[in-house]
Amino acid sequence: MATLKEQLEEKKKLRDRASAALKDAKYRAKQQGLTSTPAIGIAQKAFNEADAEVKRLTGEISKKETEKKTKKDVAEGNYTPTLPFQVDDKIMNEIKNMGIAISPEAFNVGGVGAGLFVYQGETPSKMAIRGKQVTINKPKVELANTVINSYWDDKTIQNKVMSALIAAGKSDATQLDGFATWQSVVQQSANLYNAGRGPKFTPMDILNMSITKAGGKKPDVTTYIEVPRDAELKEKLKTFVFNLIQKEPKDDDPILNQIFNDVKNLYSKGVTTTTTVDAKTGKKTVKQTGGVSDTLIQSKIEKAYKNSADWLEAKSLEATDYFSSWMRS
Repeated sequence: MATLKEQLEEKKKLRDRASAALKDAKYRAKQQGLTSTPAIGIAQKAFNEADAEVKRLTGEISKKETEKKTKKDVAEGNYTPTLPFQVDDKIMNEIKNMGIAISPEAFNVGGVGAGLFVYQGETPSKMAIRGKQVTINKPKVELANTVINSYWDDKTIQNKVMSALIAAGKSDATQLDGFATWQSVVQQSANLYNAGRGPKFTPMDILNMSITKAGGKKPDVTTYIEVPRDAELKEKLKTFVFNLIQKEPKDDDPILNQIFNDVKNLYSKGVTTTTTVDAKTGKKTVKQTGGVSDTLIQSKIEKAYKNSADWLEAKSLEATDYFSSWMRS
């Protein structure tokens, strides 16, 4: 059976013959004032088929030669993966030191090398394109292990991670907790990046999103509603009124009924507690609104009855009692 290279040479000869036949057919057609003839169609078809075979065989030969060279490089430890970013010798040596076998399969989607690299933003770089100097942004990539271990040397990272933990309600987190969190964030960034084939999120991007999410939570709002029975509430109000005007109001007293409706409405709204957490310090603040206190009821009654006939009468009696007492002393 002929080798791929032998097949390629045969197809090239066939293509050359078809090309010559096509030129001849077009020339004869032109002499007759025609643009298309059966001969042109037959020659064109033969040329297209031969040309397609030449391209297919050329591709297969190139692929096999690349695979052969790659296998040799892998065996000799000289293989550098084809990735969407530059991989220098330093990174490759670190990968080797980690005991990872560097091969084409390792850096495929889902391969052991796909989660090794962490996207760290982009750096501007100048290069010549068509004789002109242009600035392009190149991805800055580091190994996940390197970025993970940077936690212990970078105070900015430590502070950022601890803020994230506090924002999540873990105010008692230790540095070891922070390191574990950073390790998780870096690995998540590496897995998403997928050796340059996935979305570009730096570890700090992911950490900032977690802080925003924790700090952006809606406050915890709880409302407690407890409304007394009408008879109990009215009796309570009558007691307050009696203490003010020294006279128990009647059930159909319009002022009493207005106060009754107002106070009952306040009870129906309940007591609301709102708990918020400071994203930076983790401090919880509980704010309480609403509710009905005795002071509030007394204030409403005093405001409603002030200057009423019953109130003026009570004040008059107070003054008379005081004057009589003063005269007897």
